[in-house]
Amino acid sequence: MVAPIEEVRAAPAGTYRLYVTPEANPNVEASMAAIDELPNRVAQARAADCWIEVLSLRLQYLDRWLRVFFANVPNAGARREQEFGRLLRQCFNLGLDKALYDRLHAFNKMRRDAIHGFLVGTISYAEIKDVTIKTDGISEAVAAWVLQNCGELLTPESVPAERFYNRGDAIQHIGSCVEFLRNRPPL
Repeated sequence: MVAPIEEVRAAPAGTYRLYVTPEANPNVEASMAAIDELPNRVAQARAADCWIEVLSLRLQYLDRWLRVFFANVPNAGARREQEFGRLLRQCFNLGLDKALYDRLHAFNKMRRDAIHGFLVGTISYAEIKDVTIKTDGISEAVAAWVLQNCGELLTPESVPAERFYNRGDAIQHIGSCVEFLRNRPPL
């Protein structure tokens, strides 16, 4: 649910943050629909024992949050890397928490080994399930950290009536977003 701008202005400083979109021409409606659909897709994949699908969806979700982080911290106009491992390294260099970076780096290695190792016989499908379950919670941890550690902290004074935002920018209520992430099933 989107808060009216009057509610944002009336909230105590630090309740909301503004995040600029990481995309040049965002398809906002399609993106929002996909994000809404994601938990159901993950639940269906888990129920069907489709663990590579769960890992792939998790990777896309994590990539999205790293892009949000990259777009919302000072980066001196650097070109954002496209490949997940390189983007992860870029984000670490821009201030991503070391412990979170280590978890993401380990996840990415396990994910690569799982996806690329199945058909060549270096990992069983049961082990892929183990990798997926072992990395449960990482999506929520990354999203919560990004929400709390980048973007523009809004104050009543920083949201004047005449301010215009770009299509795809988001104003998020930090407390309720983090609470939601803590209470939902893992992606």
